[in-house]
Amino acid sequence: MKTSLIIATKKFFYKKNILYLGHWAVPSNQLFSRSISKKVLKYHWDDRKKLNKDYLFLKKFSFSILDRLTPILNKIHGVKYSRKYWIFLLFPWLLSYVSIIFDRWETISKIKKKKSCFVFFNRYNEFSQKILDYNHLLKISQTDEWNEKLYFDIVRYKNLDYRFINNNKISKNKKIDLNVSFFKKYTYFLLRIIFFIVNIFVKKASRKNLIIDTNFGYFFYRKFLNKNIYTYGLSFAEKINNFYLGVSTDLKSRKKFIEGIHYKISEKKSFSSFFNKILKNDFPTVYLENYNYLNNPICKKTQYKSITTSFMHFQSISDKFQYAKHIINKTKLFILEHGGSLPAFKEIFNFEEMIANKKFTFYKPILKKQKKIKFNVHEYKILNIKKTLGKNCSIFCGETPMWNYRVQYYATSSQSLYTYRLLVSFIKNLDKNIQTKCKIKTKTILNGFNFKWHYRKEFKDDIIYKKNSIVDFIQDSKILILSYPETTLIEAILSNRPFILLYSKKFYERHSSTKKIIIKLKKNKIIFFSAVKAANHINKYWKDPYSWFGLTDVQDCLEEFKKKYILTKSFTDYRKNDILF
Repeated sequence: MKTSLIIATKKFFYKKNILYLGHWAVPSNQLFSRSISKKVLKYHWDDRKKLNKDYLFLKKFSFSILDRLTPILNKIHGVKYSRKYWIFLLFPWLLSYVSIIFDRWETISKIKKKKSCFVFFNRYNEFSQKILDYNHLLKISQTDEWNEKLYFDIVRYKNLDYRFINNNKISKNKKIDLNVSFFKKYTYFLLRIIFFIVNIFVKKASRKNLIIDTNFGYFFYRKFLNKNIYTYGLSFAEKINNFYLGVSTDLKSRKKFIEGIHYKISEKKSFSSFFNKILKNDFPTVYLENYNYLNNPICKKTQYKSITTSFMHFQSISDKFQYAKHIINKTKLFILEHGGSLPAFKEIFNFEEMIANKKFTFYKPILKKQKKIKFNVHEYKILNIKKTLGKNCSIFCGETPMWNYRVQYYATSSQSLYTYRLLVSFIKNLDKNIQTKCKIKTKTILNGFNFKWHYRKEFKDDIIYKKNSIVDFIQDSKILILSYPETTLIEAILSNRPFILLYSKKFYERHSSTKKIIIKLKKNKIIFFSAVKAANHINKYWKDPYSWFGLTDVQDCLEEFKKKYILTKSFTDYRKNDILF
């Protein structure tokens, strides 16, 4: 038997006796080739029983790592913060990092050792790339170089055979730049003095409620919210603090961390032992080198009665560190669902419910700390859409990054290829006159599969919708075609546009509470799992969509959906003196 070459790089294409480690390794122009598809390793989380099992394992594993890190970080930084404080700071980085490492580990583990040899493009020597924070992890985890290095580390750790197709050695360390210019140092100390004086005269605490990093934009705040109750969080302080992030660093903290997180070398080459080995270098600098600065930045934040956010605990840096101290000191934290509609089977280990006083959802609560928000911000977004129908058969394209970044019940990584094939089959089964009116709105994905290029190749150049606005996309539509049961479903229902939802139920498992409404939506020809049946339905009702969509049963079904999954109060009924949360 010949040796199988396991391709772990995009930069190599060979026709004989190969197996691609994933679709991300396949050249873009060969992505949907039948002959090539047979040579791609099946994605391990296509097995949904395995996904369920792995989700539970990774949840338990993540919190065991958290409990291990909490005393170590408290000791390094000379603090005594609670478990809740460190959950707020370390998540969602820990959730994504554990998922990413496990995903790559399991991919390699699917390969049979005998007669297999992994192929890499470069020789990785002492190459490493320091991670700044959660956002930085998401960015580098979608790059070829970082993933190829991670796969190489796993292969070498498991003592598997490998070879290189390029003699270039990568021996550089890609670190977060700790060198700071004289100008930045000078202005840093100057601003320190200025803000110190300002803080003397500024009120230290506020009885107001802060709204920061949500879908409720500034103009919504000005128009709808009572200024005596709420204040709107601007981002200039966060930007100033982040700009000076590298001025003050604690270089000894990494050494203390490595000493504190020592582990016993196991003879068994397990995932946990590999994870422990790489964590010491991959642990983000914001929790070590930059921690002291972020705990005491230039611009101090006022402590508020409550903080309401959708994204701050995910994407901010300095704000997150300051508010972490506030939420363990009487400030209430309210987390607002940023999107979604039909809740997923399970999601993000429920860490948001652990750190928040309440999590406000658009759907009927399914967990103890959840509460349904009084009205849905997406209604405000589409208030001005005209009732007259457009001309397009408008299709929302579902596309995901090539590499998985979180264990989740959504189409991820190569699973989004199923969505592409589903939509292509749908369009091809439409009547010719409808095909000419099809417009697809694609997402801009960092290092994605570039579905835009594939749709143009499959059909025509002008099939891609050129405007960026979702409102315009809905406005120009005669019928909307949704390809995933998320935020677009809310927007479609609130727009009162005729629509259908065509998606792969295998990769979008929904919570058990949604079972009845999904059955009703399917019965009323709103949800489809078959491209052919969906196309036949559109062909039948294209000339007069409301002869179907306007039926009493259909509208009653949508009203039931609204009550359970969208809103309880309309903007027209909302008063400025209402308490939003």
